[in-house]
Amino acid sequence: MGRHWADAAASWTAHEAVFDGAFVPVTEAVLGAVGPRPGQRVLDVGCGSGTLLETCAALGAEVVGVDVAPGMVEAARRR
Repeated sequence: MGRHWADAAASWTAHEAVFDGAFVPVTEAVLGAVGPRPGQRVLDVGCGSGTLLETCAALGAEVVGVDVAPGMVEAARRR
């Protein structure tokens, strides 16, 4: 699995806007359940390119993301 995602990371991040759009319902559901707020700490396991992390950080949460694919972690870090 790690090898698959490491290989797929470049393509995923190149099209992250498409994936972000496709996952809007999931992203909104997670954000609604978590309710990120200033000072809250959020751990995103399988963070991908950082969609949830970016939004949580923008809302004031302290964020940490982990992913099996180094390329995804780099993309999340850039966001």
